[in-house]
Amino acid sequence: MAPYFLAFSKVALAIMLNIGVCVCQCPDQSIAFNHACYEFSTAELGYAAARLYCAERNGTLAMPRTAAVDAYIVGILQYSGYQNGYWIGIEPSGVDGAPMWADDTPVFGGLCQYSAFAEGEPNFPGLTLSRMPQQCAMIGTAAESGFLWATSTCAYSKRFICQYGAGDQEDCSDIGLVRPDGRCGPDFPVLPGVPGVCDVIGPAPCCSADGRCGDSELHCDCPDCVDYSLVLVPDCPPGYHKLKDTCYGARLELANYTQAERACAEDGGTLAMPKHLKTDFFLIGLMIRAAPEGDFWIGIDDRRWEYNHMFADGTRLAECAFTKWSGVAPRDRAHFLNCVMYLPDVGYFWHDMSCWERMYFLCQMGPGITDDCEAD
Repeated sequence: MAPYFLAFSKVALAIMLNIGVCVCQCPDQSIAFNHACYEFSTAELGYAAARLYCAERNGTLAMPRTAAVDAYIVGILQYSGYQNGYWIGIEPSGVDGAPMWADDTPVFGGLCQYSAFAEGEPNFPGLTLSRMPQQCAMIGTAAESGFLWATSTCAYSKRFICQYGAGDQEDCSDIGLVRPDGRCGPDFPVLPGVPGVCDVIGPAPCCSADGRCGDSELHCDCPDCVDYSLVLVPDCPPGYHKLKDTCYGARLELANYTQAERACAEDGGTLAMPKHLKTDFFLIGLMIRAAPEGDFWIGIDDRRWEYNHMFADGTRLAECAFTKWSGVAPRDRAHFLNCVMYLPDVGYFWHDMSCWERMYFLCQMGPGITDDCEAD
């Protein structure tokens, strides 16, 4: 366990120090992702105490409402080496024990339709005569759990994840965030804690300081105005999930490297390029959710020039600070292992492989995070 604990500690430190993460807006020890900050506690508390800990810091237990947030969290947890699970912000409510998020919105039937409960879960008994102890939700981290959500006795002590901020809403259902009355902003929510927005493709894409959608200077150009046509990224196509302004997808089709490149190109993208630690976590989460033991091609190769690895967009690997090579074997002494994949057996590190091997692959549509790469 020691190597995994050290790796988890180094990972957390690396994120905290990373230029691409907006640490300045996050409480101490928390990590920025999309629209919230997340704190991965190494202390063990019961569910109520964990919830209180987050609340005292003006947060909640984490609410992974979208596949993007869930993938990012899972990508980090796989480094922890911790086997007892992490509490998240889902608990039963009402007589029937319906699962509710920490902000009192429903897990099922609300604005966001995503969940990652294991088969047969959630097992909330409701307010019955059952002698079953109260159950709360966690992300499982034991080897057999698949990092799926499950229920556990609330009194048990576990690690937990706090969330500071509303969290990601962009991958939610087509119910939409646009109010029919044309109002917008935090004073005019579509659901509790979910501000209304303006229609980016309609005639009134901007929100004024007093919460009205329009297209005049009073709506678009004032200090407190929000022009949603500039800040909202179009939804990703089916099978893809958003990290900032880029969509990523895990493709469960067996293909050699060239075939994988072609398939991503047909979607309008490239093989995925993990140029930043945050992207790496996100991709790992997607792989764990899609195929926990699967090998995946990524967009790095040295087919043109041995040991001069290039990303799929032509950027030289040497121009970016982030690398993640596996140390399980000497790299490509025979000079025929020219394509790179994620190797799950050693913790999702990069590994050289013959380009003719057939495996799953990760695609990317958009520029990705390039903060740690040299400017052109």
